[in-house]
Amino acid sequence: MEKEAFDLITAGSVFRGEDPWFLATIRSLVLPHAPSANFRFPLYAPAVGAGLLALEAVGIQATDSVLATWIGAFLLSSDPETVLAQSSARYIKSNNNGSQ
Repeated sequence: MEKEAFDLITAGSVFRGEDPWFLATIRSLVLPHAPSANFRFPLYAPAVGAGLLALEAVGIQATDSVLATWIGAFLLSSDPETVLAQSSARYIKSNNNGSQ
């Protein structure tokens, strides 16, 4: 770990930059042991990942098409049922080659 570069993804409200001292403290504890660690913030809210896991749990594979629909719908809507319905419809359409 000391010689390998890797992304360390910080998650949770304490890492959002509202408390710069907290992040600086975490960095000071990690970097001596993993100097090549790259601190990064998640691209999406945890709900996006949870939604993808839920889709997979009901048998919808997270293809590029499903990911694009899911993330796009999530960014445009705060209603989880709408996001799930749009993702499912696109998945069904892509598996039927556009015919239902």
